[in-house]
Parts: sequence; structure tokens; C-alpha cells
Amino acid sequence: MTSQSSAHDPFTYLSRGRFHRSIPCARTSSRVSFALVGDWETHAKTGEDADLIKSDLPQRSRLTLYVPPSGCSRWMGIILDGVARQRGICMVVPDRPGVGATPAVPSHSRMRTSTQQTLSILEALGVDQVDLFTHSGGWLYMLDLLRTRPELIIPSPSGPASNLMLCSPFVPTHLSSSSLGLLPASLVRMTPSAANLLGSCEKAITWSVGVGQNAKSMWGHKETPESLHASKRDQLKRAAREREKSKRTHPNATFHPPYTTHLDLELDAAVAEHLLAGGSARKPQSGSKLLFECYMAESGIETTTQEFLFCLGKTSGMNNAELETWLSANLRELARLLRSRTKRCSDTPNGGAPTAPPRLLLVWADQDFMTPQRGRDHLDDLLQRTGLAGACSSTHRWIAAGAGHDDPPGSLDIMRGVFAFSKGESEISALRAAQTPARAE
Repeated sequence: MTSQSSAHDPFTYLSRGRFHRSIPCARTSSRVSFALVGDWETHAKTGEDADLIKSDLPQRSRLTLYVPPSGCSRWMGIILDGVARQRGICMVVPDRPGVGATPAVPSHSRMRTSTQQTLSILEALGVDQVDLFTHSGGWLYMLDLLRTRPELIIPSPSGPASNLMLCSPFVPTHLSSSSLGLLPASLVRMTPSAANLLGSCEKAITWSVGVGQNAKSMWGHKETPESLHASKRDQLKRAAREREKSKRTHPNATFHPPYTTHLDLELDAAVAEHLLAGGSARKPQSGSKLLFECYMAESGIETTTQEFLFCLGKTSGMNNAELETWLSANLRELARLLRSRTKRCSDTPNGGAPTAPPRLLLVWADQDFMTPQRGRDHLDDLLQRTGLAGACSSTHRWIAAGAGHDDPPGSLDIMRGVFAFSKGESEISALRAAQTPARAE
């Protein structure tokens, strides 16, 4: 827990100005909102919630752009604030159309509008090269962004390579044989108005990032120091047994359960107890619970529904066959652009240093029902066939044993490794960092 975390309750923490930025986007004649997540206070001269200007940016390492999943909200990135700060990562997370201060647009123009707005955010920050992190269906938006501006991941000669980091990338259901493909579009469309489904949505999100784990224990019965010590000792023994069993069962996996959440680094580092109007105290509020409430109050799930329909191949003009064609064509075109740009940058008149292509990291969860094994194998093969894997300087594949589709972004160890990789460390060093706690500040 940082001193900054302990000094504020969740209401104060989630109200920080850096989580609620917005700028005008000249490309779309609209505003776009975004969050600055991670280690911004360390690197910005102007202070935590002062305006960040271009002169602040050279002090820090390269920006990481988080393209959120189908939750399509900056709140998805705020979940990572603690572990990003611990690892010295500066991250920007845009809201997609219909979320936050970003106005909604027709479904057919969501992706193009989001790409244009993201470019405007990066220009406002004075950024011309990024690392990219994405999860689930967010990588489809990442692909459109890079098709439009491949220079974002092409460094200047002798500059460090960019990193593309994909957690549980979603694969169209007809290619992955996911049971999600059986959902009729009519059921997905009715979800926003079905109040009884909100509980299921909350359960999915809390399971997704482990945000419910800490909240349950925070207002439980009080423990004595002796019982806490014994409980911790028993917990460590059970964890060691579970991990050894997983290693025997999944010898080729990169990570093994049990997975520890990173939420207590920031989001759940404090619990607020507020008085109601009559003076009685209400149930303590964890940061993760409050974040979910803010997300729902700000965006609901109507915009999410549009993205689910797109991923499921159930939108007008983008059925499964068309989505498959779009995906292959865009991967192939991005590979071509990367090869041509890196070659052109390297062929300087004076024989300058070569430009490094990006590194590609895929993090798969082996119990992912949204992208089952068939889908994971298909995407691995597609990256080879379209030439994107070959256009990258290296491709890395990490497997999280016993993990579900949304578990990797919620895991402390996995995100330590991902962020170490993002900072340019070798795969071996990144995996070592995944198991090594950062020095407490």
C-alpha cells in the first residue's frame, strides 16, 4: 500500500483528476474522455492533478496505450492503476463512444470514430510512439488503430522496439467454437433493459478482475494476531500444494494458480465508512465495488451491447464471415505496412541504424470459455499465415493454467510480467519480475 493510497478513501481516490480527463477532438468534432493510469505523479513536474503538458512527457518512459475490452470504458484501465504505478508504467485509457464524456455514435461508425479520437488524445499528449496493451475484444480496435497509424509502433532508428501485448484476444465464435456463438442477437440487444441481468453483469465483472475477493473479507469478523498468523500460514501451504499440482498437470504453462489480485495495491487499499442522512453508518464500501457502481452509472451496458454484437458477428454488414474476412485482411495489411515502414526507415542515405519491429506477446488463459483452445490455435496460426508474426521482431506466448478469459489482467504476477515486458525487458527477465515484488515506495 502506498502512502497516497492510505491517505484517501475510495471516493477520494476514484475522484482523482487524472482519471477523468477530456479534450476536444477536431477529427470528430466532439469531446473524448480518458484516464491517465499508473505512475504519472512520479514523472509529471506539474503535480498529481495539474494539467499534464508536453514538457512533462520526456521525463518518463514510453507511454502504454490500453485499448479496453468490450467494457469500452476507462474504468477498465483504472483497475490496473496500482500495479502499473508499482511497475513505473504510464498508461492512457480512452473511453469509446457512448462512455464518459465521449458522445455515442451509430454502431457502424464506432470503430472509426474511436480510432480518430485515440489519435487526438495521443497528439494532445505529444506522443508519437506507444506500447499497446489490450484485452479480449479490444484488440480488434487496436488493429484498426495500427492500420490507420502504423508509425505508432515504429521507433526512430536505434530506438527501442514497441511492444504489442494481447491478453485473451477474442476470436470470432464460428472460428473458436465458443458457446457464445449460440446467443441470439435479440437476447444480446435486450440486455440493457433487463434489470435482472445487471446482477449477472456485476458478477461477471467481479469474477473477471477479482474485484470481489477483497471486499468480502473487509467487513468480516475480527481476527486476533495469532489467528491471522495461523490462517496466513495455512493459506500459504494450500497455495503451494495447488501450484505444485498445477505444474504437474500443466507442465508447459507459464503461470500457475492460485492467482493473487493486485487490487489491494491501490483500488482496495482503503475502505470507506460513510454516514447516512440519519447518522447511521452504512456498509463499508470497497474501491472495487464503488468503481463498478461508477462504471454502471456512467455508461450502463448499452454501448457494451453494440460491441458484443460486433464481436459475435451479429451487426448489420458484419456477420461472422465478413468479420473473418475483415480480420484476415487487416492483419495482412498491418504486416505489410510494418515491413515496408521498418525497411524504409532503415534504408537511410548514410546507412543509419535499422529500425526495430515491434515485439508481440500473447497471454492465453487455458480455461478460457470465450476463446477456447480451437480459437487460440486459430489465431496463433492466423498470425503466421497473414505474416504479422513474421513482421514482428519476436513473438511470445504465455499460458496461464487454470485461468479464465478475464483472469490475466486481474492477476498480480501476470501483470507484473506483462509490464516488465512492456518496459523492454527480455522474456526471461519479465517472467522473473512476475515473481518478484517491487520495492515498496
